[in-house]
Amino acid sequence: MKNTTKKDVTCAVRIPRALYDNLAEAAKIEGASLSDVVRSAISDKIQKIRDQELQRRLKAEKVRSQLESLVKDDPDSKDRVEDILKLLEA
Repeated sequence: MKNTTKKDVTCAVRIPRALYDNLAEAAKIEGASLSDVVRSAISDKIQKIRDQELQRRLKAEKVRSQLESLVKDDPDSKDRVEDILKLLEA
């Protein structure tokens, strides 16, 4: 029978000595391992990135909706909305 349990992946990361020292100090304060602190920091950063992307998408959709409502009676409105959104992303 095949073992289907997930295993952690080992990843070597080079960091400056000062960052390592701060990491070791944080781990000591938390009573945690270096790996625990790194995992937590990575998880927090990933969540922050995802939240920012979600906010960006929501804002873009809100702008799109508002633009479409402004030009809804114009037959070329879809192209104009796309052009304006591209300008806003630049």
